[in-house]
Amino acid sequence: MQASATLASIAEAVITTDVAGAITYLNATAERLTGWTMTEALGLPLATVVQLMTEDTREPIESITERCLREGRTVDLADGVVLLRRDGTEVPIGDSAAPIRDRDGSTIGVVMVFHDVTERRRAARALSYDATHDALTGLATRKEFERRLERLLSGRTAATADHALCYLDLDRFKRVNDRGGHEAGDELLRTVGRVLRGQLRNRDTGGRLGGDEFGVLLEDCTLAKGLETAEELRRAIEDLRCVWGRRTFAVAVSIGVIPFTAGGGAMASVLRAADAACYGAKRAGGNRIAVAQPVVEHSSRALSSQATA
Repeated sequence: MQASATLASIAEAVITTDVAGAITYLNATAERLTGWTMTEALGLPLATVVQLMTEDTREPIESITERCLREGRTVDLADGVVLLRRDGTEVPIGDSAAPIRDRDGSTIGVVMVFHDVTERRRAARALSYDATHDALTGLATRKEFERRLERLLSGRTAATADHALCYLDLDRFKRVNDRGGHEAGDELLRTVGRVLRGQLRNRDTGGRLGGDEFGVLLEDCTLAKGLETAEELRRAIEDLRCVWGRRTFAVAVSIGVIPFTAGGGAMASVLRAADAACYGAKRAGGNRIAVAQPVVEHSSRALSSQATA
């Protein structure tokens, strides 16, 4: 009696099953999290009441109680799992399951203990976002941008997919800092960040690579489409007007574009080629796009670029 009262009052959800996986008990927290009352759930298979799937892939996961019974030990749920409640809503959870044994040591069921980890997961996401995004522009940091570029180059995605990298360097940005001060420059960088986020697809990555230099990673994108996107970005930045106090500032941008596929060179070489093409566009007068040839490692002619309006 005392044990039942204790289980009913604790903050974690507790569900017990018999060796066949049929539910024999739910406490009040389990009722609240699953949306099932104990009267409704008694005798039902655990998988009917506790439907679990991965948060990222939305795929159902193997029953933790079946693993527990099969392996005869306590099993912990992996991170990134959500509970699909009876009303269709989702709750991120963390849990474990342990065998219930009788006095002879024979397994007679399983006890599953789980809890809502919504706040913990939200806090973890916030920390992850802060670590991978530039505080001023909201774009990816250089380190995160390079990590995503390396992922594409290493072939952890479709090896035959075409991708494109754009390297952007603002023209006349120093004039903004000189005339309006660093606060005006920061406001302009924030505005450029918003422009990049607004122009890109969900699968693409915009990053601040340093100072007034930006990168755009276009996944599953041909060179032709990449040049279209680069031109859209060039026009959008050219049309920007940043008002700071009584001053209105305008800038332009030079862009280097390089196509690549998985295995298309080392990350540093691809970035260097795009940067060199960008520099070529700037030397040609700025506010234009230059294309770098795909990187060929161990070649004295690793890249060449041609300017396009």
